[in-house]
Amino acid sequence: MSWKIPDERTIIGCCTGIDTPKALAVVRISGFTNLKQFKNLFSVDLTNVIPRKVYLTNVVEDCEIIDSVLICFFSSPHSYTGENILEISCHGNPLIVEQIIMLFVNADVGIRTAINGEFTYRALKNKKMNLLQVEGLDLVLNSGNDYSLKQGQQLMSGELHACFNQIRESFLRLRASLEVSIDFSE
Repeated sequence: MSWKIPDERTIIGCCTGIDTPKALAVVRISGFTNLKQFKNLFSVDLTNVIPRKVYLTNVVEDCEIIDSVLICFFSSPHSYTGENILEISCHGNPLIVEQIIMLFVNADVGIRTAINGEFTYRALKNKKMNLLQVEGLDLVLNSGNDYSLKQGQQLMSGELHACFNQIRESFLRLRASLEVSIDFSE
């Protein structure tokens, strides 16, 4: 299968959107090899960061604090995309979010801004989600009523996929029985 989006580079994007001010925003970085490449961008020492633990730090540019943030590292393959992920929870002012994103893009560490849906695309490509779960996520994010929201949640949980696998196994057993009865009919 050929994939349409080149994923050789690290990507960054705001998961909560940057169109309107809000209390908090989450900036996600995915696909990097080592946290140490970001050492000059935070005030905390990244060498001792433990996965899935939250750290309070500052995002800094030229010794100037951009924002006080919380960071959480998710190591590969135990992350949403199956790659190393760093999540930065910052204040939700669009100016701050844009400053943080551009700081990483311009930091000469090989990061580009993510295309809409690229984090989920990478999760699908790395087999962290299946196509039904991606469809469920789309329903959850874009539901206009309770019924479609519930359907999306069921798809995301993998209920339909599990049902499909059960039916598939039953079909394969039936097919094998049928083939044996044809081959050894007497």
